[in-house]
Amino acid sequence: MAKPNLLLKILQFPLVRLLILGPLLFVAIGVSNGFMFTFAAKPAVALAVAAAMAAVGLVVYWAFVRFIEQRPVRELSLPGIGLELGAGMLIGAGLCVVLVCPLKSGPP
Repeated sequence: MAKPNLLLKILQFPLVRLLILGPLLFVAIGVSNGFMFTFAAKPAVALAVAAAMAAVGLVVYWAFVRFIEQRPVRELSLPGIGLELGAGMLIGAGLCVVLVCPLKSGPP
């Protein structure tokens, strides 16, 4: 049986994964927000940039899971996507209504 690569074992350690992906995601969110402010007057461009940033995020996640964790990326598979996406969007919209919308209406 082949001995696992030491670097791969280090990269698979949960704290190391957090230290790698955390700052990467933080920077990606900052870049995305910068684009949103830059293109605030052009909603179509802002939407395209947001879609592109989401696609980049999914590719980075897929690559990380596939090559570092060395497992299939089942959570991004297509079977059952309709039900799971629909449920996720409903839950997200519900949370937005409950948590964000009351803040926009001002103090009681």
